[in-house]
Amino acid sequence: MLLTRPAVLLFLSSSRLYTSTAIRMSSTALSASPPAFSSIPLPSVPSLDTTWYLNPPDPLPSPTATQPPNSSPFPINSLSCGEGTHAPPSVDGLASYLASLNLTSSSQIQLYQSPKGLALYRSYYLLKHVFKHTGEITILQTPYPPPPPSPLPSYSPYTTLGAPLPLPPTWGPLVTKSYVKSILSSSSHLILDARPYPRFTAEVKETRPGCKSGHIKGSKSLPFPLLCSPDLTSLLSPSSLRPILQSRGVSLTDPTQKIILTCGSGVTACYIAVALEVCGVEQGRIAVYEGSWAEWGTSGEEVVEGPE
Repeated sequence: MLLTRPAVLLFLSSSRLYTSTAIRMSSTALSASPPAFSSIPLPSVPSLDTTWYLNPPDPLPSPTATQPPNSSPFPINSLSCGEGTHAPPSVDGLASYLASLNLTSSSQIQLYQSPKGLALYRSYYLLKHVFKHTGEITILQTPYPPPPPSPLPSYSPYTTLGAPLPLPPTWGPLVTKSYVKSILSSSSHLILDARPYPRFTAEVKETRPGCKSGHIKGSKSLPFPLLCSPDLTSLLSPSSLRPILQSRGVSLTDPTQKIILTCGSGVTACYIAVALEVCGVEQGRIAVYEGSWAEWGTSGEEVVEGPE
């Protein structure tokens, strides 16, 4: 699909604009409804390919690889605006890119990824809970082969529009390092780390230059692959997720417990965020530490090695 030059910086929906005022980093969810899941895409609903890899697939996909109908790329990493490893898009950049796909903030959309992709749940979390997308978002639980190799379009027009998304100084869907530091001694907060356990304990060293190994003091390990299928696309059933979450200290019903999620760079933490949501945890209790270990491990903060 050819990407056209964005004609607008903001686009209208039936009820709101994607603007800096519409995108409120509030502690309450826009909707209490859980995410919708499906194994079969609806041909009439636009599908967005959220596939992002730490390492590209090998071998490359066949030229006959089949994608869902009405499909377009949603390269959340390529749309980043800011200094973070995987910074969210800017308000204007996201609005303009979706407008180029003839989508509005109230459009019904389907999100999917290829096997072993990592950004499906990050894309959902940003759209629904950070950017407050009002249209129904369905997460497709069937992985699709990557599209055949082709020249990658440039997303630079969208990454340079507007300012980086401001993060709240206190609680919200995304939280800062300063906020995490402020609650390390709080009994009302739980920090869950989605990285592999050997990275959590520092048995496996971090590969980012200048990044220490270990974990945040008081955090608990919950490697995200425990929550999903081997292809990293489908979450387990709520009946399977609940005991896993509870074994890490999650209260499914206590409204006073706030849960902060971290990982390597803010992407796979969103698997835990959506798992909590489908198990009935109120969205206002959930936050992703946006900088995650890529920030914490390089900023001189206290690091703990070994088990919890």
